[in-house]
Amino acid sequence: MRVKDSAKEIAILKTALNMIEAEGLAGLKMSDLAKRAGVATGTLYIYYPSKDAIVQSLYSFVFGQLSLDVLKEIQPAVGLKEQLRLISFNYLNKFITYPEHRIFIEQYLRSPYAQEEHKNLFSIQQYIEPVINLFALGIKQGIFKPMDPMLFVTLCRGALDNYGWCLISKGVSEIEMESFDGVFEVIWDGISKR
Repeated sequence: MRVKDSAKEIAILKTALNMIEAEGLAGLKMSDLAKRAGVATGTLYIYYPSKDAIVQSLYSFVFGQLSLDVLKEIQPAVGLKEQLRLISFNYLNKFITYPEHRIFIEQYLRSPYAQEEHKNLFSIQQYIEPVINLFALGIKQGIFKPMDPMLFVTLCRGALDNYGWCLISKGVSEIEMESFDGVFEVIWDGISKR
């Protein structure tokens, strides 16, 4: 059995993300991917035996990276509001900076791949567990309204996604701090108990 080259594996995944950004998830073809990634079709099948395997690997790759990026620089010593603000900022920054990740996530979550994968919610919760725990802590401390923490994640993500689309439609490539602060205050006011 051949040993897999992790650099080649990452190059294949990044090429697949770029193809999905340009042509959509349905447009991802194994032969085109092999050609664009600069590997033989047989070599591609050693790494990924099917398109389904590539898509599931992309899911783990993108959500794993998103989780790392969103949680970077989080300091548990600072207050809950500041932690959530930084998580929101990091998420929005990722949304704007990596369109290939954003497009993959949007298409994946609306595809049959996600329907099968998400019959068990653990698949997504493993990547956002620290954020879910943050909301659970806020509920326990009486800071947040008593709701399912996963629903908080969904509501906040929806608001940030819509704000991100507004920035992108204006051609903005960096977060405008004044408007971000306003959006974050709307999110905070919506979830906090006041």
